[in-house]
Amino acid sequence: MVRGAAYDPDIVRRSIQQSNNSTNMGPTTFFDTIEHIKKEYQQLQQQVHKLRSDAEKKAQEVNMLQKQNQEASMQNQNFQLEAARQAEIARRMQQIIQQYMMHLPQEQQQSLMRGLESATKVTTQVCIIFGIIRSEGLREDGLSSSSPFAFDFYKKGG
Repeated sequence: MVRGAAYDPDIVRRSIQQSNNSTNMGPTTFFDTIEHIKKEYQQLQQQVHKLRSDAEKKAQEVNMLQKQNQEASMQNQNFQLEAARQAEIARRMQQIIQQYMMHLPQEQQQSLMRGLESATKVTTQVCIIFGIIRSEGLREDGLSSSSPFAFDFYKKGG
């Protein structure tokens, strides 16, 4: 038996009366009414089945979106961690360069300063290129094996 908001006896009575009026067959019999109720019940069962399958599909879709959201969040955290790590590496390398720059002749100091200025002007293309190089594999110290900054003194914690 169907219960709840979808079942309203007044609506069933009105639909029976409308079907009787549209067919103009005179008074309906008890069996005609039962047949009509059976048809409506079958239609409601089909609707319930369709709604359940739609709800299951939506639940699967929600689960998939939640997983994608979680993966994107983890990836974002990894990117932020990597950016902080790279910033720390750059800071340490800057300190090392400044420490040894004082021991260079004046010409080489100026050349080094120009090189440092151009190194700070990083474009998106350069980031993409280095991102591709880095994705090929990192060494234990976190530097790419093809990196020009993979010095032994850095690995020692310099």
